Amino acid sequence: MKIKDYENYQKNILEDVEKYLEKSEMTKSEQQFLNGIILQKKPKKILEVGVAAGGSSIVILNAIKDIDDAQLYSIDKNENYYVNNEYKTGYLIEKFLPHLKDKWKLYTGGITASFIENIANGKEIDLCVLDTVHHVPGELLDILMILPFMKKDGIIVLHDVMYNCLNYKIGISKKYKCFNNKIGISNNVLFSVVKAEKILPNFSEYFVNGVPYPNIGAFIINEETLNNVDDIFFSLSLNWAYIPEEKDIEIMRKLFMKYYNEENIKKFDIIYEFYKKESESLKYRINSYKHRRSAIICFKFFQFINNIKRMFIK
Repeated sequence: MKIKDYENYQKNILEDVEKYLEKSEMTKSEQQFLNGIILQKKPKKILEVGVAAGGSSIVILNAIKDIDDAQLYSIDKNENYYVNNEYKTGYLIEKFLPHLKDKWKLYTGGITASFIENIANGKEIDLCVLDTVHHVPGELLDILMILPFMKKDGIIVLHDVMYNCLNYKIGISKKYKCFNNKIGISNNVLFSVVKAEKILPNFSEYFVNGVPYPNIGAFIINEETLNNVDDIFFSLSLNWAYIPEEKDIEIMRKLFMKYYNEENIKKFDIIYEFYKKESESLKYRINSYKHRRSAIICFKFFQFINNIKRMFIK
């Protein structure tokens, strides 16, 4: 694992958009790290998976504004900003950087597999920023959808690789209100298991709170990454914090069948079916518990009423 100070490379460029980054879920140092990678590597085709308000999109677009033919393609499952549904996903671009929209294409309402082949269109992706749900299977599935379309020596930037160690709270939608940092391990797992040249910035705002590493990292894809994709499939056996929609599973499975071997597809099917049944069983147990609890409460209530009646009868 290498420590590189990309965060100090032309970081003054960010001053042009700093006032627009209040809604960004990256810290200033993390924004500088992403900015520095882009300005040094000068990627032409950039993929962003996980958009939210568009804070990271602002950082990327600002960095590529003077790179000829550079284009950002952004994907988000949600059509509306997950923290506040009154706003559209990526609304910050329309609000603050409309003059750079010709360098940006936004795809919403579907998973990566729904759009990735159209985005790639025969040309490999130079750089990807991956920052989605942070809970297994989350980014582990995302990376499997992305890898076949990445350039060899392409870079993938992962945000929230220390999410499970952080104790601060962020705004989350009602859909994910049961999620918490402690089980937000998908990016940590992915960064740990992937075979690649791994890069960490030379900073961490969280050392003082006992967090051992920076909360952002990157890795450079090489032959070893592609030859050891089995390790990522294996990591899917970790406990799933949520079950993707069945239609999304079907879409990603079709994609996987084109680019991965039969053994990996078989393992994926087994793991998915296992956690799907576990989820259904858990829902049944929860509902049964709720019914039993309701019955007990009703019984105790009527018992209480009968006791009151007896008191008055006496």
